[in-house]
Amino acid sequence: MCLTPENVRRIRIEKESIGAIHLEDYSGVLVGGGPSNVSDDETKKPDNQKRFENELKGLLTKITEKDFHF
Repeated sequence: MCLTPENVRRIRIEKESIGAIHLEDYSGVLVGGGPSNVSDDETKKPDNQKRFENELKGLLTKITEKDFHF
């Protein structure tokens, strides 16, 4: 199967919450780059960056625990 807009769900986590992700609803997860860096000084990170880093960390934990396609 080819990746087309019709069979891909794109979430811009720097703009919106990823919400509840049920991995069984997907074939795999792709994570692209973004404007932030996890090695940024924690005291200088905006609240939005802290939010999406925490959400992404939670998703990556699920992916690792289930040995999901990443």
